[in-house]
Amino acid sequence: MENFEMNGSGMEEQMQDRVHLTWEQAERERKTCEHYIKLGDALGRLTQNEDFKLLIQEEYLKEEAVRLVDLLTEQTWMEEKAARDNHREKLHESLLAISYLNSYFIFVGRMRVACMHKMEQLNNAVIVNE
Repeated sequence: MENFEMNGSGMEEQMQDRVHLTWEQAERERKTCEHYIKLGDALGRLTQNEDFKLLIQEEYLKEEAVRLVDLLTEQTWMEEKAARDNHREKLHESLLAISYLNSYFIFVGRMRVACMHKMEQLNNAVIVNE
């Protein structure tokens, strides 16, 4: 984006790069963005909920993860190697589940931000006939 003056008139206008899309492309992009904005808004409301903060953010994403890591590092909790290996695998799967959920929340938040920007671009897009 660059600013320029109109022939000494003192008026500044912004030139924006315009995206050229077909109507179908624009509608598909708009629907996708509306979906992620809706998800991001829902996540925002959830993260303001005290029960969600306690149950998911504090207990599951933090405390449960620490508990599982502690179990992984404790060598004496199981005697038999086969049982220990099986339990260790289940602990790893549980840790992955926590990680995936946290990553999904981050993904939704980032997609919402990107889609807000994309919606601005779509509002300024030039729709072309194909």
